[in-house]
Amino acid sequence: MQDNNEEYNWLWNEVQLGNERAFYRLYQISYDKLFRFGLRLSHDREVVKEHINGIFVDLWIKREKLEDIRQIQHYIFISYKRRLIKAINKRTLETYDTLPVEPEVSSYEQLLIDREQDYERKQRIEAAINKLTARQKELIRLRFFEQLSYEEIAERTSISVRTIYNTIHAAISLMRQEVTLPIIICWILSDQKLF
Repeated sequence: MQDNNEEYNWLWNEVQLGNERAFYRLYQISYDKLFRFGLRLSHDREVVKEHINGIFVDLWIKREKLEDIRQIQHYIFISYKRRLIKAINKRTLETYDTLPVEPEVSSYEQLLIDREQDYERKQRIEAAINKLTARQKELIRLRFFEQLSYEEIAERTSISVRTIYNTIHAAISLMRQEVTLPIIICWILSDQKLF
């Protein structure tokens, strides 16, 4: 594995100097891993290929500005993962936007019931969040709202990856005691601000 990282890092140094052959080699050794990973997220092979190519186009364009990257293999993977997930989410939203929606007519009573249920859910979520420690709130925010990896959180907070994982797990377990998981997910996906 160390040799593999050394090859990636050597190639990246060469790419930053404008070496097109090194850039092509970096693309070659990364492509299969990224493609297999991408197919786990999306079954659309063309979308997977498009975003692999997009990452490498961006790398070539920004190569001189990205001097601080120490582990280019990790950087490529994380960038690709984020780009592909963003594209999949956007595509999913576009699909939902194009579905015909029948207007739903609710009675005044149903609107009142729905409002009351929303209020109760919000109260339960806020109660669950208030039981979290400041550290748990911070790590949940970094992991799920800023979508940082455990390694990125560790770099930012100087906490070990294992401690971060355990703290987030404990926070989610505590929240599950107060609120069911689907309610937590719906709240996270809504426009409401938790922290």
